[in-house]
Amino acid sequence: MLVDSAAPWSCVDVRQAERLKLKTTVSPAKLTGVGRTGTRSVGVATVKSFRLAAVDVKITNVAVFDLADWGLAASDAALSDVQGIFGGEILAAMSVVIDCHALTLWLKRSSHVERGAEGRVR
Repeated sequence: MLVDSAAPWSCVDVRQAERLKLKTTVSPAKLTGVGRTGTRSVGVATVKSFRLAAVDVKITNVAVFDLADWGLAASDAALSDVQGIFGGEILAAMSVVIDCHALTLWLKRSSHVERGAEGRVR
């Protein structure tokens, strides 16, 4: 997962959604990417929860679309390992602090901030 604090929603690539067997529904929302990616439709999938290292992450919906146009997710893409994006809504909900210098992502769990294997910014 890529961390993008400017992304309005968290999302997963269509291929990842298929692998995870997420039920995707049509959305009236449109997405415009940077560069020449154009405007496209996005789907929505409901995710009850997932685990990021030792932290349970609760989300209700994620956008689903083809991330290949942004150089992500597809096997021939520059960042093929990136199968989704943590958007600003989840970063804010989890009170995330990103330490770019130390390449560390801090997640708030309960009433305190935990550090350790929560995640790495690459």
